[in-house]
Amino acid sequence: MGIFSSIMKHVFEKNQVPTNIKGQQANAIQATMDIYESALQSLLPTPSKSHYLFNLRDFGRVVMGMCMANTFIMTEPAQFVRLWCHEVMRVFYDRLLTTETACGLSNF
Repeated sequence: MGIFSSIMKHVFEKNQVPTNIKGQQANAIQATMDIYESALQSLLPTPSKSHYLFNLRDFGRVVMGMCMANTFIMTEPAQFVRLWCHEVMRVFYDRLLTTETACGLSNF
């Protein structure tokens, strides 16, 4: 978790992201960790769902997606939260096969 925090902090400082958005970094990393751990525990791979293999690369994809976004136009923390939601949905939610599984993950 520390490495991802460091990466995001470095990129945000380099891109001169506003302070009110920089304050959301720790929350985004912790929330991503919660989603990742939940996916590891509840979305176990089976023969019909062999693509339910999650690892730290998936966590990194969320963080790197956020770092690659155009942060120059972000002025409100709500925009950062929307970006985080988009990245989590892109990485984790798009792999899910059934609505029941998706609803279980979307409780976060």
